[in-house]
Amino acid sequence: MIFRLLGPVEVRHRGATHSLPSRKARALLAALLLRSPHPASRTDLVRALWDEPTRQPDANLRTHLATLRRDLAGIDPSLRERVTTGEQGSYCLEATAEELDVALFTDYARRGEAALRRGDADTAVDLLQKAQQLWRGRAGADAQTSRYLAEQFSILDEQYMSALEDLADAQIALGAPRSAIGPLHKLLSDNPLQERGWGILARAQYLAGDPVRALITYERARTLIGDELGADPSPELEQVHVAILRHDVEAIRYGGLSREGFDAPAATPRSDTRAAAGAEDAVGAVRRLSRHRSAAASGHRAVSHL
Repeated sequence: MIFRLLGPVEVRHRGATHSLPSRKARALLAALLLRSPHPASRTDLVRALWDEPTRQPDANLRTHLATLRRDLAGIDPSLRERVTTGEQGSYCLEATAEELDVALFTDYARRGEAALRRGDADTAVDLLQKAQQLWRGRAGADAQTSRYLAEQFSILDEQYMSALEDLADAQIALGAPRSAIGPLHKLLSDNPLQERGWGILARAQYLAGDPVRALITYERARTLIGDELGADPSPELEQVHVAILRHDVEAIRYGGLSREGFDAPAATPRSDTRAAAGAEDAVGAVRRLSRHRSAAASGHRAVSHL
């Protein structure tokens, strides 16, 4: 038995995957599991189901709880008893940490990050890959019923992005930067303002032997942050940029991590003078194109206001 929130809300039981037919039932199941093993208050459950409560929220909540119990019983009769009533109108869905993908993910991600910080890249990669494999899409993808619940799911999504970045850091420290590039491209395609991800991607590209693309990646990030947020790159991203320009391989490999405890990779890609010159030319071209687009956009806006 496992309750799954890291993607569509599902119940995995005896080799079969079950999705509850009602969106409200899925949302209620998710709201209960997000609080498990602690009880969820009536107020939190009402907020999870409705942005604007109905005239009889208590009665409607009890109706949806009855539906949830019935749907769970359809999977296995014993599951009906998992939904219990607590004090002061609270409710709980009884599940162990081993039965909940969110709890498993949190444990793997926490231990993976700790391994990374102490320099154990092998263990970090193993744990963080296990954490990543639990995800099947956006958290609660088919149970979005209120802003409150969407916010709870977005916290999980942010934790996933952080774990994916930790995994990429561990792969780079282990001497496998190419393994990090594909997942980082996907992450940044879906979340283009994830600044740490841009820095890790540039580092991975440099260590994979492509300093030109690494600098172009930095320039894309700098332009995007400026256009979307009206801000300069963070000091951490600027440090990546400087390290690439200086060909500081050690700083690029470890980023903000302590070097202590990490084993040196078997081989270190080298960048020659021609590659460095090509990188500078490419970045110059990107900057000229960016300025041209900005000027064109400004001209268009000026004309549209005439």
